[in-house]
Amino acid sequence: AMEIIDELEPVARGPYAHVRHPIYLGVILFLWGLGWMLSTWIMGLVAGGVSLIYFDRKAAVEERNLAARFPEFPAYRDRVPRLLPRLR
Repeated sequence: AMEIIDELEPVARGPYAHVRHPIYLGVILFLWGLGWMLSTWIMGLVAGGVSLIYFDRKAAVEERNLAARFPEFPAYRDRVPRLLPRLR
């Protein structure tokens, strides 16, 4: 299994060209919508806000490991936002 992991490289195309963690963003939006749908818009904000904080912290830990493993990661990190895409 370690041989496969050694061959991995960071992806910077598709959704990863807009945010570094598009799956986390999808989960955050899902939880925001679910909270809103099942309760009120306030619960949606709470669910979205709590999940945004959680995934932002989780991503920060993961990115420290990525920066140590991949020399090209810091340049990507500087170029692409973590969770919320830039509005153009």
